[in-house]
Amino acid sequence: MKSILAPIEDGPGMDAQLETTLLVARHFKSCIHGVAPRLVFGPNVFGDFVSAADVAAVEELEEEQLVRLRKVEQRFRDFMIQQSIELLSMDQDSDEVSASWISEIAPGDEAVGQLARLYDLAVVARPIANSQVPRASLLETILFESGHPILVVPPEPADHIGQVTLIAWNGSTESARVLYFALPFLHRAEKVIILKVEGGPVVGPGSREVKRALKRHNIESETIDIAASDKPIGEVILAEARNLAADLLIKGAYTQSRLRQMIFGGATSTIMAKSEIPVLMTH
Repeated sequence: MKSILAPIEDGPGMDAQLETTLLVARHFKSCIHGVAPRLVFGPNVFGDFVSAADVAAVEELEEEQLVRLRKVEQRFRDFMIQQSIELLSMDQDSDEVSASWISEIAPGDEAVGQLARLYDLAVVARPIANSQVPRASLLETILFESGHPILVVPPEPADHIGQVTLIAWNGSTESARVLYFALPFLHRAEKVIILKVEGGPVVGPGSREVKRALKRHNIESETIDIAASDKPIGEVILAEARNLAADLLIKGAYTQSRLRQMIFGGATSTIMAKSEIPVLMTH
């Protein structure tokens, strides 16, 4: 986890996102690259006609966005200075924790998702009910576009991360991918617990097989198997995380299709909306 991307929006989750990003960076002596996603604006076009009012409206939105981006960048820089983190240019490197700001990026969330392909981890703020930002669309775009893990951060900052790590295992390809990416965290954990909730839609290896696989990496773990019930699996996972005092959840994302989860609900959607601890995810 030597390189971390922090896509930052000016909203209620920003402080917790910055603090958690730095917490992870200090564990792994990472470089943190902050970036402010740019929204896409365009005039309303009716046939070949674009009114002067359309152009003026877009220019006003672009100017407001520029002010917002500068504000986010300044908050990022101020935070790093307050934490005594060295601010470097994008062309500089360091063997210690450092930070840089990415000032040039194309508009659209896809640009952030593509950029995240170059980083070991992206730290993203969790969407908050009744708040326009952080945006779920940004989180999901990075999740689907990057091919790399994301750490979803709740609105309340954590004092520590990964001491008690809970793996939500369901035997899927997505679970296997996130387990591999989670190895740096698992090696540092004081306690690792593999949770298997029966009743999921995937056939695959069980929790004891995961335990043996982790043992080959010199990672000791415990297993918990929970029988199927009427409770949604996502709610069961979050309840177990609270009961075990876990401070990091490892979860493969969208084993069922995203569209199905949007319509019928699912464990990933529940966890992304309600988790009170950071969640490491891949798709």
